[in-house]
Amino acid sequence: MNIAFDMFFAKTAAMKRGIGRYSQNLIESILKLDTQHSYFYFYPDVSNGVAYLKEQLQQFLARNRIDVYHMMSPFNLFHLPSDLFQAYSDVMLNKEWFGNTRVAATLYDVIPLVLEKQYLNHVVRPVYMGVIEMLRSCDIVYAISETTKQDAVRLAGMDPNKIFVIMGGVDARFKPIPNFDPHRVNAKYGIHKPYVLVTGGDDPRKNLSRLIECFIVANRGLQNQYQLVIVYNSNADEKRIMLQQAAVLGAAGFIIVTGYVPDKDLVELYNGATLFAFPSLYEGFGLPIVEAMACGVPVLTSHNSSLAEIGREAAYLVNPEDPDSITNGIYQMLSNPAKMKKLSKVGREEAKKYDWSLVAQKVLDGYTEICRQRIAVFASRHSLYPDKYGAIFDSLPYLTNRSEIDIYVEEVLVSETPDHPDSPIVIYPHTNFDKNKWKYDYVIYEIGNEDRFLFIVPYISNLATIPGVVVLNSVNLYDLTVKWTLQRNSIDSFYGVMQKVFGSRAEAVGDALLAGQIDSKDVPIHRYYLAEAKAVIVYSLQDKEQLINQGYRNIILAPVPAPLIDAPETLPERTRFIFTTIVTDKDRICNPIILRALKEMLNQGYWNWTYRIIGRCDPKKLSELKSQIAELGLVKHIKFTGEITAKQFKQQLKKTSVAIFLQDPAYLEAPFAPFATLAQGIPTVVFDGGAFRDLPNDAIIKIPEGPESEPAILRELILLYRSPNLRGLLKERASEHLEKNHSLPQFASVIQEAVESSQFTGERPTVEWTIRRTSDGVPQIQK
Repeated sequence: MNIAFDMFFAKTAAMKRGIGRYSQNLIESILKLDTQHSYFYFYPDVSNGVAYLKEQLQQFLARNRIDVYHMMSPFNLFHLPSDLFQAYSDVMLNKEWFGNTRVAATLYDVIPLVLEKQYLNHVVRPVYMGVIEMLRSCDIVYAISETTKQDAVRLAGMDPNKIFVIMGGVDARFKPIPNFDPHRVNAKYGIHKPYVLVTGGDDPRKNLSRLIECFIVANRGLQNQYQLVIVYNSNADEKRIMLQQAAVLGAAGFIIVTGYVPDKDLVELYNGATLFAFPSLYEGFGLPIVEAMACGVPVLTSHNSSLAEIGREAAYLVNPEDPDSITNGIYQMLSNPAKMKKLSKVGREEAKKYDWSLVAQKVLDGYTEICRQRIAVFASRHSLYPDKYGAIFDSLPYLTNRSEIDIYVEEVLVSETPDHPDSPIVIYPHTNFDKNKWKYDYVIYEIGNEDRFLFIVPYISNLATIPGVVVLNSVNLYDLTVKWTLQRNSIDSFYGVMQKVFGSRAEAVGDALLAGQIDSKDVPIHRYYLAEAKAVIVYSLQDKEQLINQGYRNIILAPVPAPLIDAPETLPERTRFIFTTIVTDKDRICNPIILRALKEMLNQGYWNWTYRIIGRCDPKKLSELKSQIAELGLVKHIKFTGEITAKQFKQQLKKTSVAIFLQDPAYLEAPFAPFATLAQGIPTVVFDGGAFRDLPNDAIIKIPEGPESEPAILRELILLYRSPNLRGLLKERASEHLEKNHSLPQFASVIQEAVESSQFTGERPTVEWTIRRTSDGVPQIQK
């Protein structure tokens, strides 16, 4: 994967605050942990407006082929000075700009929604809610605490299934210093007494004013033994206000405001502190209290938000809105060394749970999860029985380790709906596709001449915008074209297909086809359906060669998947021999040469048989066929089942002695029916050609086309009728070959190959890097 970090936070005041510290540590931990992927930094430029930002982003994504874009600080505009915030408040990222690039975001809190009156005025609210809307559209949101997740779901309406709680880590530098000598750091910051430490900022939520007041009261009860050290990157006015507050309360000299403190000094200040006090009104993740715990300092903090989540038994919890609670907490802690010692020990153990490598691994796992391919599959009903879906559907569970799959069908069959709520496969009616299509990386279309494919035709046009794979059941889709156009009284649509296929010859070819001057077998119609496909899957080498000769390149040969059918039950000795043909095209029910061969068998004294014709038949064609049967005197020997269910189909196969499939190869669809009978161990008779050409001659009976067909059919049917040994050998060899070469996992692997072959060609860019920090502390990749 190519992963980009949004580094806007490094250009704002957030860089020297909690968000900056968190982001730096997370990025550095990811880079140390992961050597499999390439990483990039993106610095958004909001100074030139929305159009420029969009162009800058999309050029960056395309140039570096970014798979995941991680917004480290989604609310970055709020860290700009007020004049810049107003100038750039409408310049923010839009999910639609990212195309297929996945978008991740770190969510620190939604405190403005928790403390709405304090933070959201009429100017700020629209901007804040715009960022919330962007977060809702992200593929994954990393919440830095369970509190943040629950707030985001409750107050911002975010999808809980998109939010991963990753917590935070503590930098390895934050630890007890052996034999620590505080003189250097104390002298630097004017500390001359034992002290209570707090880290803060200009946000009123940090509750510094109340803490100052409460500390002063508690300290008086302790004979003013302590100072309060406020680590705060304040400006001169902010520092003056805090010191004036202390002076007014008669505590001048007991309050120290340090200004900006580098990490080395901060670690020493933690180590030298008697108590760390952090009664914030609300925190998304209380990183300061974790750092303090890691350094062995006992912690006093608030009983709310993530602070209580982290503090639990490891800190003294107070009500941050109650001065008496804070005052009493400070007094109780500082006057009880045993309690402080206990909390120091428990706190160190608690801090061990917050390991940046664990956080980084959770983030990487999230990247992997959202980069699973999102595939839409148009699946038709089964060619053999209408109450099930076909081979494409059966193969999809084998793809779910690498993909999330949505299936679009003509009608949702309750019996086929996954019953597990966490199934990676979801079935939709095809009418839902247009509203969902934006989220897919690839679309797989199964197409053929049968009526079951008609609902798919309108969606083929999406191949122009969404990479797609076509699973082709027939290389000549003329019948499908007629059904979709002429049989729907749309002559213009018919000539539209002809135009896509034949260009300037479209009108002449179309006229000739309609007039019967050209046989549709001689002018394959497929370019209209395949021209935009990134890959085409076919079921025979013959079809593959034909398409390659016609200018197609990414043609992939797939094994016809043998369906999973229950093993035959032990049946009583048959009293009659059963020949079976399964109708896969209602307009082409039975080849007349089969009837003539069966008539000749009767003439030669082979009479103890029945010929079953299974499947839906066109009424007019069926009437014509029954007339032929009557003329041949075969009425008592031939039975029609009509359309049957999957269960009935299996029952019919268990009764079958020999299966016969002698459709005209020019009209033969993908031969699922013959492979179903072969999978059941039934001797099967076919015309030689197509996918059957690749089967061993001792696994299936192949009849040559031409003048030798009829005598060959008669000869083979009599042999099969008379020889149980021959039937047994065919069964054994067919079962062995299909198990080895025609399994559903093998078919699924071809689909996966087709999807992968439709991705980028050539090598993706990679980066070899080492990690360094810039002068302002940002971890950088050095190539």
